[in-house]
Amino acid sequence: MKKYILSAGAISLLAAAIFIWWTSLYPGLSFASRINDLGRLIGILAFVILPVQMVLGSRVKELERKIGLDRFLLFHRATGLVIAAAILLHPFMIIVSEQASGFPTPFGLTKTTGLVAFLAVSAAVSAPLIVRRLFSRYEAWVRVHRIGFLVLPLAFLHSFFFAANPSRQPFLSLWLLVALAYAALLSHRFITRYFSYRSPYNITKVFKEAPLITTFVMSGKPLLYNPGQFAFLKFPAAKASEWHPFTISSSPSSSELSITVKTVGDFTSELALLGEGETAFLYGPFGNFVLPTRADIPLVFFAGGIGITPFLSMLRWLAHKREKRRITLFWANRTREDLFFERELQYLQSRISGLRVVHALSRDPNWNGEKGHISEAIIRRNISEPERAFFLLCGPTGFMETLRDILKRMRIQKNQIAWERFSFI
Repeated sequence: MKKYILSAGAISLLAAAIFIWWTSLYPGLSFASRINDLGRLIGILAFVILPVQMVLGSRVKELERKIGLDRFLLFHRATGLVIAAAILLHPFMIIVSEQASGFPTPFGLTKTTGLVAFLAVSAAVSAPLIVRRLFSRYEAWVRVHRIGFLVLPLAFLHSFFFAANPSRQPFLSLWLLVALAYAALLSHRFITRYFSYRSPYNITKVFKEAPLITTFVMSGKPLLYNPGQFAFLKFPAAKASEWHPFTISSSPSSSELSITVKTVGDFTSELALLGEGETAFLYGPFGNFVLPTRADIPLVFFAGGIGITPFLSMLRWLAHKREKRRITLFWANRTREDLFFERELQYLQSRISGLRVVHALSRDPNWNGEKGHISEAIIRRNISEPERAFFLLCGPTGFMETLRDILKRMRIQKNQIAWERFSFI
């Protein structure tokens, strides 16, 4: 039910806009006037859903706890495409109606603000594709995407420049509500960032777990989080001005906080060069991908490579509590050299009664354990009653999608599977 909260809010706003628009119509309108009014309605609908779109992309923790940031972002992408389509259709229908009536209006301030708003939406919506093709940098995506914050003020000015339009009056209260929502959102962003900067973290230890894997241990203000959650961090010394999401790999019982990072791009390459004493800023925690509280349900963890990090947090927490849980951890890697936490996992098995670790290596012919990618056969060999278990998946998107398909073929229900998407572009 939680995932329908945002949909219900957006539908309520749209219904209010449609109702006000309907009551403003005049009987006996010509075809051109009806096209004009329909185009106006499409523009209104895009305008009233803009605050919802901005909330979806602004990491509001109070809402994210109920729904999950990954679901927020999926909804954010979908509504972004809807808004872009509406803003494209809006001027097209207005122009068609003007040509049909024979009274086209001049290209004045109203159309100018509308055009700039349309260009801003186009840039924000196309940012993921542009960045993937040309830059492949998260920072570039964030900077281009931030243009979207210009859209609502421009749309606000654009709508208010409809001179001598008697149907505009009923919309003033709705317009004011949208403006207040936008102001509240900007205030929220400013306040949360301000307090993050007021409480910096300090890197106290750096561990090279493997050639491409580095763990950073940080001290600072105590952070209340659940095992498996993540946070957004900014590292000024890494020459990156944007916030990046990282899973917290330490246990909530630890006095220090740690993240484990794999070097896969420009930013993580810069990050790997950081040493002790450097500063970090943190905003979080986020995520609903956490350790289930019920101790009577068997758990199955699927980790792909660096996707082991949320499970490390969960297992370290359980080891601290000396809690007995029936857990089978599948860790998929390429070769034996990729098992950078093998020793600690052996230690955790000695501390957690019921924990079993299964390594699956896809490119190591000399490996004596499970070989190849995780398959239904491997799962059934190691899980006696999969229909009773709860499955948690973390790793590359393709890895998780493949496992979801396998579990579906095994007739595992959707409510028995948890996964979290971390692809923001």
